[in-house]
Amino acid sequence: MVCKLKGDERPEPSEPVVAVAACVGRIMPATNGDKRPPMAVAMDRASQIISIALMMSLPAFLGHLADDKFGTSPWLVVVGAVLGLTAGMYQLLRFVGGDKKKSDDQSDRKEQ
Repeated sequence: MVCKLKGDERPEPSEPVVAVAACVGRIMPATNGDKRPPMAVAMDRASQIISIALMMSLPAFLGHLADDKFGTSPWLVVVGAVLGLTAGMYQLLRFVGGDKKKSDDQSDRKEQ
């Protein structure tokens, strides 16, 4: 199969994935207008997801260690878990909502 796309053209939504996959070696632009290479976008997303996971789990683990040291079991684990889950959910919502906000900002810029 031959790649039919020229320059900055995008495939039609109705085209099968096979036709798009035939364009091996071509970097397809992101549909949300992100100009970075796909690997850079993937690495950015992966680092954000790892940060959110650590933000949710690390406070509870530190609370467990503090409980063992001070003998206050289970209170510091509970406090750490609540704080971690609250902060993690806030970051998760910012991460998910950030894509929508970016696309809304870019569409507003195009209209001006």
